[in-house]
Amino acid sequence: MRKVFIINEHAKWIELLTFLVSSLGHAVEHLADPLDLFDRVITDRPDLVIMDIHYEYIDGIFLVEKYMVIPDCRKVPILVVSSKNDPLSLVDSIERGAADFLSVPINEDQLIEKVKKLLPPTAPA
Repeated sequence: MRKVFIINEHAKWIELLTFLVSSLGHAVEHLADPLDLFDRVITDRPDLVIMDIHYEYIDGIFLVEKYMVIPDCRKVPILVVSSKNDPLSLVDSIERGAADFLSVPINEDQLIEKVKKLLPPTAPA
């Protein structure tokens, strides 16, 4: 079972993302504070981070950029799922290190495909 962190401030998106990702058999944990990301990735070693780039008090693009500087974090891909669906947000997210980008409203099939792409099946033990 893979572990996925979800960082988003909107309850309805947290609920939908959690449902879709857990339906694929992955464990999901919501991080309420985006700044918890750095320590939690290092201590808990998730396999994927799904995050927004629009927060009340911090720029998510800045978070992605700082995340990619930390070697332990850089190993864990970020899927940005955001209501900021302009081309500049997409390009900025990818250029700063996000593995992929999906704009809101979420196409559930696209989200599932992106999660599957970023979390390929593990080899049998």
